[in-house]
Amino acid sequence: MPVKNGATFIRHAIQSILMQKYENIEIIVVDGVSTDGTLEILSEFTKAHSFIKVLSEIDTGQSQAMNKGLRLATGEIIGFLNADDFYSESVFHQAVTILTKLSRPALVVGNCHMHDLESKKVHVQKPSYLALESYILNISGHPVNPSQYFYHAEIHHLIGGFPENEHLAMDLWFYLECCSHPTITKKYVNADWGNFRFYLGTKTYDNRHLHKEIQRRYRLKYLKRIRLQPLALAIPVKSWQLSKKLAHLPIRIIERLKKRMKRHNSF
Repeated sequence: MPVKNGATFIRHAIQSILMQKYENIEIIVVDGVSTDGTLEILSEFTKAHSFIKVLSEIDTGQSQAMNKGLRLATGEIIGFLNADDFYSESVFHQAVTILTKLSRPALVVGNCHMHDLESKKVHVQKPSYLALESYILNISGHPVNPSQYFYHAEIHHLIGGFPENEHLAMDLWFYLECCSHPTITKKYVNADWGNFRFYLGTKTYDNRHLHKEIQRRYRLKYLKRIRLQPLALAIPVKSWQLSKKLAHLPIRIIERLKKRMKRHNSF
């Protein structure tokens, strides 16, 4: 759990982990030298639970903090939770049960609820189609928050650690790297796992004006990795719907996708 000055919600975040009642667990909190009372709250938890560890030191941002947490982790299954997010009930048992049955390494993704300032659910995100094609064409969305997914630790042996120069879209980078790697199993589960707060004062909301440019940048970067397969067969939409989805992409991306699809007689 990466955090800096997260006193407002970190207690709730950690409690959502403890209420999972999953015995074989370790909680690693990497703090960027908070000054708002976060460390005092964390001290309460470390005194009560020996499996909660806290590292507090200056870092260059969230990605570096996450990489520090990865180096300290000893478990086979990884889950990241931001300090202002929280898990739904019985998530750990579900995720672990599914991951133990999948070919390793694997990523398993559930649904994520967005909450407003009054903790009301304003949207549920269901990324039912986990593939680069789906992301580039914006068909079913992509995981928007790490509270909705879990994965085998050895995935990082394949894709490396989080890019420490990426301060806003490290979650998106991770997801697209998993989709790009042919040996990583991806599975969607239609179950409510994650919850994240989206309103003034949260990192995602305060930087929402950058989202469009971030999406454009990542679509351009990962387009070249898209699999050579019949996209129309892989993506369950009619041709007119596909054309509509393509409309918002830059012309050269559209042409490139059309060529790939024509090559396989599927456009």
